[in-house]
Amino acid sequence: PDPGPGPDDLVAAADLARRLGVGVQGLSRRDALTLALVVDLGFGPAEVAVALGVSEGNAKVILHRARRRLRQAVAEA
Repeated sequence: PDPGPGPDDLVAAADLARRLGVGVQGLSRRDALTLALVVDLGFGPAEVAVALGVSEGNAKVILHRARRRLRQAVAEA
């Protein structure tokens, strides 16, 4: 039988959730919106482009940079 996550796993998950929350709060509105469109709603680059009023290529760049900023913020939190 699988005992499920242990105490160390739960602590690590809680810490990651806290750092993600801090990281998202530090993002610009556009970066947070872009990530929410992709992660929460499953939008692709074309749909993100329409939602943001930019070209598809620009949407890809915005998403890449938003992910990079979030990664940096999580690492620093």
